[in-house]
Amino acid sequence: MLENKFKAGRGRMKPVTKICILTLIVLAISSFVFEAAMRLHYGFLPEPPEDIAIREGYIDIYKNHFSQIQEGGRTYIYNKLIGPMVKIPLLRGKNSLRIFILGGSVAVGFDNIYFQQILDNLCPEIKFEVANAGIIGYDAYRVSLVAKEILTYDPDLLIVLSGNNEFYEKVRINIWAYRINNVLRQLWSCRKLQDFITAELKARGLLDRRRSAEERFDNYERTLRHIVRMAKRKNVPVFMCTLPFNFKDMPPQYVGQEFINKSYLSACYRLHEGHYAKAIREFKKFLEANPESALGHYFLGRAFQGIRDYAQAKKHYLIAAEANAVCWPNSNPRSNRIVRKICAEEGEVLVDLEQAFMDVEKNGFIGIEQLPDNCHWWHEGNFITTEALINSFCQNKDRFPADFRPGIDKLKSFRCFDKLPSLRERATCEEDIRRITCQIVWESIVWPDGFSEIAICRCHTLYLMNPDFLWGLQFQANLIEVTLDILNRKDIYQIAPRQDVNAYWPQILNNIGETYRRLQLYEQALSCFDKSIALNAENYLPYLGKALVYNALQDKRKSSEYLTIAEMLSDNLGIKYYRELMNI
Repeated sequence: MLENKFKAGRGRMKPVTKICILTLIVLAISSFVFEAAMRLHYGFLPEPPEDIAIREGYIDIYKNHFSQIQEGGRTYIYNKLIGPMVKIPLLRGKNSLRIFILGGSVAVGFDNIYFQQILDNLCPEIKFEVANAGIIGYDAYRVSLVAKEILTYDPDLLIVLSGNNEFYEKVRINIWAYRINNVLRQLWSCRKLQDFITAELKARGLLDRRRSAEERFDNYERTLRHIVRMAKRKNVPVFMCTLPFNFKDMPPQYVGQEFINKSYLSACYRLHEGHYAKAIREFKKFLEANPESALGHYFLGRAFQGIRDYAQAKKHYLIAAEANAVCWPNSNPRSNRIVRKICAEEGEVLVDLEQAFMDVEKNGFIGIEQLPDNCHWWHEGNFITTEALINSFCQNKDRFPADFRPGIDKLKSFRCFDKLPSLRERATCEEDIRRITCQIVWESIVWPDGFSEIAICRCHTLYLMNPDFLWGLQFQANLIEVTLDILNRKDIYQIAPRQDVNAYWPQILNNIGETYRRLQLYEQALSCFDKSIALNAENYLPYLGKALVYNALQDKRKSSEYLTIAEMLSDNLGIKYYRELMNI
């Protein structure tokens, strides 16, 4: 009897369970009815386009970066990014020393074939297998995923060049949650609800969570240590490289209020007029009130360079690079200190490329002579890097099996670098010219609200390569389209609407004109500003540029006339300050 009661009780459903089931049924029916009504009214949801940036930046990073290929009865592996033309055997051969180079675009750009040829020529008894495992745009976390894969290929050495891409806000995402969300967004009910919630969160600033500079540096150090310790567990030595960065000819990213600061504008005005001593005094005055201004320190360095005080110039350039590290546009003094610290504490080999690139310039600068942009090197950088790596081989031969040490000893006398070519000599290389031209166009596009200091810097570089090149830019009708096509092929994200590319010509002409003004080539400057006005008469910049030109030519009437037009077109405080500076 008790047993029958127990069975009966077990068979009955509890009230709470019934309520839950009924609630779920009601919700399911309501959702179905709502979805049916939405589809009758709006139609079926179109298939959403694939978010390539999400796929490449957050999904594909967890896939293998190397592929296999069969050739001549053997299996080879190769970097998917580079292709099967550069491959190494899956299974290492006898007496082979296997090296993998890891990092972002700097690692990709390193000529590992040249590096291997040098090693092969100097040590023919060792079979070197050098594989480039660099992936464009990868930060330290993504590089650590590549390192994890590489360690399954039985390496003898990892060379890590990472530190230029730590600008990602969020690295890890839940892939399964992302995929489930994509499925749910095929329902009108889910999409409407999610879009409403997302809009509310954005309006309240709850989705705009950016990592602080300290969080970026902490994550960078933690990730590099993770790479080193993964390799240690496999008894694989690691050569950790500091990275060179262009601190002389790459102005900091603008993040403050300098362009509406009277003291700063006054100092820049003196600098561009060539009055270096006055500029130094005024920049120092500005920095007393704004000690963390990256732009202030950078242009103070320019002023010191103008009076040939190169030690002070370098000091302030590096302070500017340190201050600009909050944006992390590339490697910087602090990120390189982290690399040195890890090598010292973890007992790994330091390859100080930052110092190596400084050593080839007589004043210890790293600038346009070594790097055409903020962090990538000219072809000669491969020679500098190869020398530094080979020196590290020689100084650390005990890190490798004893059989290799006699061969490594032969590397001691190697030297492949003589001197850097001049910018004039680079003008014979079409690829080098194109690199500079692309930067002028791109920096003009992404900085539409004023003169772009980076674009002006690159215009000056092009002028030094060949004055005719800078003047000729304005006559290249398809310059912008060609540039965007080049950048697109290199997987650089485009923000410019393709159908409106000619609208950017005034910005490019303004930067070219300002370059000529600072070079005191006033006729050319006026010509560029006039062409900019003809294309867009509503932009105040070319009028301001003409006012500054006529002031330098001592024509106060015309200077005041164009400054008045600039004031009518913009309420920028800087225009008012320029009137005071020019006393008109």
